[in-house]
Amino acid sequence: MPEGFLFVSHVSEDRPAAMEVVEELERRGVRCWIAPRNVRPGRPFDDEIANAIEACQAMLLIFSERCNDSEYIRREVTVAGESHKVVIPFRIENAEPKHGLRVRLSDLHWLDGFASREQAIDELVGIFPAAKEPAIRQAGAEQAPLGERETPAVAETASVETTRHAEGEKPQRSSARPQRLLPLALTAIACLILAVIGIWAYPLISAYIKSNTTTQVAVQPAPIAQPTPPALPTPQPTPTQQTAPPPPLFSSADCKRETASFYDNFQKIDPRWSWDVGAASHYANGEMAVVPPPTLRTSARYRALFYQNATICAHIKSPSQVTDPNATWGGVMFWEAALGNFYVVEITPGGDYSILRRLADKWITVVPRTPNQQINRGADAVNEIRVELVDNFGALFINNVKVQEFRGQPEIGGGTIGLYASSEPTVSDEWRFVDVAVVDNGKAKPVVLPPSPSGPTIPDCRPTNPTDFQDTFTKQDPAWGIGSNDTTVQYVDGQLLIKTRETTYRLLLYLPLVFKNATVCATVKSPPEVADLKANAQGALAFWASDYSNFYTASIYPNGAFFVSRRVHGNLAAVVPWTTSDAIKKGVDAINLLQVVLKGTSASLYINGIKVTDFQGQPPPEGGATGLVAVSEAQQRDEWRFLNITVVENQ
Repeated sequence: MPEGFLFVSHVSEDRPAAMEVVEELERRGVRCWIAPRNVRPGRPFDDEIANAIEACQAMLLIFSERCNDSEYIRREVTVAGESHKVVIPFRIENAEPKHGLRVRLSDLHWLDGFASREQAIDELVGIFPAAKEPAIRQAGAEQAPLGERETPAVAETASVETTRHAEGEKPQRSSARPQRLLPLALTAIACLILAVIGIWAYPLISAYIKSNTTTQVAVQPAPIAQPTPPALPTPQPTPTQQTAPPPPLFSSADCKRETASFYDNFQKIDPRWSWDVGAASHYANGEMAVVPPPTLRTSARYRALFYQNATICAHIKSPSQVTDPNATWGGVMFWEAALGNFYVVEITPGGDYSILRRLADKWITVVPRTPNQQINRGADAVNEIRVELVDNFGALFINNVKVQEFRGQPEIGGGTIGLYASSEPTVSDEWRFVDVAVVDNGKAKPVVLPPSPSGPTIPDCRPTNPTDFQDTFTKQDPAWGIGSNDTTVQYVDGQLLIKTRETTYRLLLYLPLVFKNATVCATVKSPPEVADLKANAQGALAFWASDYSNFYTASIYPNGAFFVSRRVHGNLAAVVPWTTSDAIKKGVDAINLLQVVLKGTSASLYINGIKVTDFQGQPPPEGGATGLVAVSEAQQRDEWRFLNITVVENQ
């Protein structure tokens, strides 16, 4: 279990939001422990939770209205209090603690992540490294020092004596005290005798040592001269010998220097590299050394060249000294069309990789932090990174092995490439870039669109361009942010099954892709069993989403009704009230096609090809993400299935 970490407490419905906070904290060097990710296989779940709380420096509570009804949250907060741990509530929606949590949390300092997620995380990162030692030490001030913790036996003895007294037994005065004094007296007499002998013998022993040393020096023979080995000639560099070693060869034929449209091995300064202001970088021994300040990121863009379809290759060397191999990152940038809008592939010396998007001053996870055996680990390890880009699709290769495919939204005309590095919280790590090559592929490679979705479709919901998005759920896409131990979401027979807890909702957002004017479609299958058709069970399509606290939904009910709503900082507001419609197929196992057409601030909802309502909204300025929602009724956990989701960009 890592030292110096935050224990992240959350309800399962808020796991996507919690993972966003965790990924950003870890990216900034704050280590986190979150279940089920960090629960070791084969270990009791509750024991792992309790041990993590006991060992952490503080608890970060991802708080929402759902926490008030969670028995596990109350238990974890109670254990944290008993362990003298600082609890930091992090609100992802505008909700107040109730019941027992009100007593435990009302007087604490809150971080309001629902108002500004970035600002709240900045505050947390700013105070935790500086305050974690004093805060934890203060919180645990009542604990006994390490040397005083071996006292349970004494306490147990005292407890036994107290129990005996309570049962009516009179304490008996011990008669063994005179017997215990006799050994002490004998020990004192022996020490006194040894001290007298030592004082008397010290002059004699000193004189003997001096005389013996003088005699040895007088009779010591002269040292025998050893033959001197012949001096070997020192190799001298030839006039043509380079002091910098040549860069390693790329293992892929796609990265050959001869076919690259751009190549830099950093043997000489190229002024067209544009580094972040204040970046500590220099050329060293034929390598570009980048030393970001602690906790910060540093990037370099080569803005002189733009690429749309390209292969980007780079040899990246990990820092020679690393305190935490999972808290520092190095990688390559691509698809950068404007400052603050780009993609980055990163690796750590600990063997993890991730793919991120930077949009509107926010980090969006395309592929979460993932361990991979292809990464060479440790200090000074050299890894070959290759990113192949074809229109809106990409593939990541590490040391010539494909590890990940992903989607993106490059600007028309492509973007620039760059180098990227970040440091640990307390030290500046020196990343080195051995070389970088870019092969311009133009339009040489064909674009393979996703297969047609299962279930009914309408012409407006068929993808025709690379910019369109479609998921038929034949395999898991990491951009959905579904954890490996998430029991509420499963892939079954080419369908996405969501089975959430009673009276709760489960939201999945595809955050890496945002759309302004688009047609969003999903084929939704009602649960096979419903206790009450008039209850709150509903399947929905999410759109105009900026995060997990701000989004719109278009829902249908098994009884033939629909409802359009939005959440603002987690608070629910009706956009179109609950309305029945003959366009909806009623009952269990019914399949309905939801379609939302977005244009500016206007939207229209179609159900099975029939328009049922128009409405106005407030989409995010940069565009919104799309997703899926399932809600269970109060009596049981309802099983909603989604056969597909498609987003077609409109002109």
